[in-house]
Amino acid sequence: PEELKYLSLIESGLEPKALSNKGAGGLWQFMPYTARGDFGMRVDSFVDERFDVEKATEAACKYLGQLYRIFGDWHLALAAYNTGPGNVKRAIRKCGKSDFWDIYNCLPKQTRAYVPQFIAMNYMMNYNWDHAIHAQLGSCDTCGKISSGYSFRYGTRQRIFEFGFNESFSYDL
Repeated sequence: PEELKYLSLIESGLEPKALSNKGAGGLWQFMPYTARGDFGMRVDSFVDERFDVEKATEAACKYLGQLYRIFGDWHLALAAYNTGPGNVKRAIRKCGKSDFWDIYNCLPKQTRAYVPQFIAMNYMMNYNWDHAIHAQLGSCDTCGKISSGYSFRYGTRQRIFEFGFNESFSYDL
């Protein structure tokens, strides 16, 4: 689905050089072993292809497709992207259900928030004008305001607004 393009906003805030405290890296926050083992990306002391936007995006598309084929449901595929397919399968076994909302309490806390964050980001990016949410560029490069008057730190969010409103995404997700 086209909406999956917004997942990178949740993963890295559109920061191609993002590195998590757990070691996940790049726009799509691949762990080194997943990038190397499952998608053949080079991750060593000389080259780290997780930070190559095109290669990482292709790998993320393949991975999300694989997860969808495993679970047959996009919410479960997204949960598995976040916590790993093994954790989602364990939650399904533990709760005896195969719907994200039915296994919600059996998932890790971070993953419980992940799918709702994606849904909210998707809604914001598609219905922002209905709620008068838009970027308002100011003279400060580290702060800004959205039209509702809420302040927020800029940097990443500026890229989010630019990504959603001014640029087309060139990858088929």
